[in-house]
Amino acid sequence: MFCNKCGLPLKDNETKCPNCGTEVNKNELTTELSEATSLTLKEKKKLGKKGICIIAGVTASIVAVLLFVLNFSVISNAVRRTVTSPASYYRYVEKKNTTKALQHVVTGMYAQTPENWDDFYSSNTMTVEINDYTMDLVSALTGLNNLSWLQYIGMTATASMQHEMMESNLSVMLGEEAMLAANPFISLQTIYDLKKEAVYVQIPELSKSYMGMQFAQVEEAQMPAIQDLYQMIPTKEQLNTLIQRYSKLFLSNVEQVEKGKAVVTTQSLTKDVYALTVTFDAKTIKAALLEMITEAKEDSTIAELLQNFDKVSADAEFSFYDAFMTILKESEAELTAWDAEQDTEYLLMQVYVDKRGVICGRDISLCDASGETDLVSYTFIQDGKTVEAEATLRGTMNCHVTGSGTIKKNNINGSLICHVNGEEFLQITLENFKVTELMQGKTSGTVKVALLSGVSDALGLNKEVAFLLAVFSDYFLQIDLNVEEKSAMCTYSLCDNSISYITVTVNSSQGTPTMTPPSPTDVISIEDEAGVNAWLQTIDFEKVKEHLKTTPLPEEWIS
Repeated sequence: MFCNKCGLPLKDNETKCPNCGTEVNKNELTTELSEATSLTLKEKKKLGKKGICIIAGVTASIVAVLLFVLNFSVISNAVRRTVTSPASYYRYVEKKNTTKALQHVVTGMYAQTPENWDDFYSSNTMTVEINDYTMDLVSALTGLNNLSWLQYIGMTATASMQHEMMESNLSVMLGEEAMLAANPFISLQTIYDLKKEAVYVQIPELSKSYMGMQFAQVEEAQMPAIQDLYQMIPTKEQLNTLIQRYSKLFLSNVEQVEKGKAVVTTQSLTKDVYALTVTFDAKTIKAALLEMITEAKEDSTIAELLQNFDKVSADAEFSFYDAFMTILKESEAELTAWDAEQDTEYLLMQVYVDKRGVICGRDISLCDASGETDLVSYTFIQDGKTVEAEATLRGTMNCHVTGSGTIKKNNINGSLICHVNGEEFLQITLENFKVTELMQGKTSGTVKVALLSGVSDALGLNKEVAFLLAVFSDYFLQIDLNVEEKSAMCTYSLCDNSISYITVTVNSSQGTPTMTPPSPTDVISIEDEAGVNAWLQTIDFEKVKEHLKTTPLPEEWIS
């Protein structure tokens, strides 16, 4: 407590201020303290209520934002579906689903493609492993013994390009030890010096000397074309641009669309959807194709791609660009002469769209005055972690596919069964198949493919072939995938429920090239007979024999 007059701090037992002598009034101090305490409690209550309101408001705002973000696609789709015309909404849905899906596919295709073909390195290795049971079966069928050298076979192929040089290497390995040690049975190295128009070939197991020759058979004008070979490959950006441009042109001509509601079903799932009924009559198709042809004739992207093909064409008298322009002009003339007004055939398509604007099914039929013929239909429904799909293709061979499974942590587990003409034909099983980055060319998981009992009846096979297939009815092909941005591994195994009989493993990777042209002293020109004989003289056959002894080839073959 403090003195009321001078403000000096006082002890609890003091009755008079030691500084100014003012007496301490205990009753007054108690009243002030009580009022102060009461005021503090009231302020705290007010502050508490206000704080609670603030916290509640902030929390509500955060929840509202999260709900909006999480349901943005639902809200956006509902607005478009409500305020735009059926045709505009259909174009929006197709662009969101089909056009973007095609662009994702292109992105995935190019995921394993070098970005710069002027400076790249690619390595591919394939190994084949045959188990003992299969080896005994091969021996019994062929009557040959001592085939152990066939049990493990490996092949490695590499390709590089850098600084106007190309290099390729091919190696074959026999035996498990040789594959583990990367010790080839025989290998072939080829180096192309595009600037000097020369090629150098080395077989290290025979000779350390290179066989050298000039590109005498290649015309001088063709050498720049070889250097620019990679330019003929369309870029990812070019293909995506063309997909977007021409899908937009086609869709802009679609006007006959009706909106409604529907229910789609699979084996056990149902889903309420919005149905878009789209009519593609002869007039619509004619107008769309003519507009696309007009655009293609002036399309600089298409012109560039075709002219790049012309640069590397071996036939100087043929032009891809000119041929394409001729096709466009002829097609334009035929379309112009087509009396679409009198053509009564048309395509009728039902597009089923969920509340997020995602297409989950289609029915496509061909219609004319006599009626309607179903062509293609598919449905895909996801309910939580459960997914089911159905697809039907009608024609000479009626194909019906049903599938079910689960999606958990972006992994699919499930199976598809394909029926042909009413008979079970094929089963595909997915195990831990990762789909998160599939459109970027990355995935992992296991795929199993098995022929089913109805395959012979489905394909109408004769008895001999049917019997052969029946022998393999208990077997399946297992494919294990692990695809990354710059590398991939794929293992193919012919299995039954417990054993892998033949296993083929393919590895590929990309990296930085390191190439060095051979020293002139290591090159022997073989452009004449004397040069060939000079290179043959460099072969040490005793060393070759010693090398062959390190392989699993039968000893009698070597001696």
